[in-house]
Amino acid sequence: MIIEHNGQPATPNRENPPLDADQPRALVTAAAWARLFDALPARDTAPKPPTPEPGPKAEDLLAPLVPLLPPGAVPSGQDGRDGAHLSVTYEGRTSMLSVSVTEPGGRGVKDNGRGVKGKEYAETEGSAGPLAVRERRPDGATVVTDMFGNGKTAVDPVLHRAAAVYYADGRAIEINEWNGENGYTFRPGNPALGLDQLKAVVTAPAWLR
Repeated sequence: MIIEHNGQPATPNRENPPLDADQPRALVTAAAWARLFDALPARDTAPKPPTPEPGPKAEDLLAPLVPLLPPGAVPSGQDGRDGAHLSVTYEGRTSMLSVSVTEPGGRGVKDNGRGVKGKEYAETEGSAGPLAVRERRPDGATVVTDMFGNGKTAVDPVLHRAAAVYYADGRAIEINEWNGENGYTFRPGNPALGLDQLKAVVTAPAWLR
């Protein structure tokens, strides 16, 4: 893996990084690495490929997400290789979004007691960031919006916004937004979508069909 930062992740210090998008790809796929791998001893207990997580595939999440964006928002750069990611440009600002859905049932209810997933995150003091806002709805669902910087307790500068809705049956829809075109360009400032727009996306009835 080769990671290139255009300066510090949140504060680029040049217009373009030294290597363009194709050059790091050429480095990691170069035939010269084969000599190193060939020199490694064989293992009798080689690790098995990871088991795919159950639940919707990335393309199944991005398909309903796009129609829920505000009019005039332009999606681009859909990426389902490592989660459901999408770049969105709106009113001259570009941000990266990710969406995740936990299906109803026992697994979803169990997840509701873990970290940022579920009702514990929504309702327990200290389990969300200091800027988190919780809303309990008449149907028993909990909606959470949050803003934080480089870490759940960091708030200066704000780089990351999130909205999620957690239903009593264990279903959860969560959307995260980073202010930047990709994972290496997060920066302070206004993102493409505001918290109200993110909340409108996760609470849309389309997710419940």
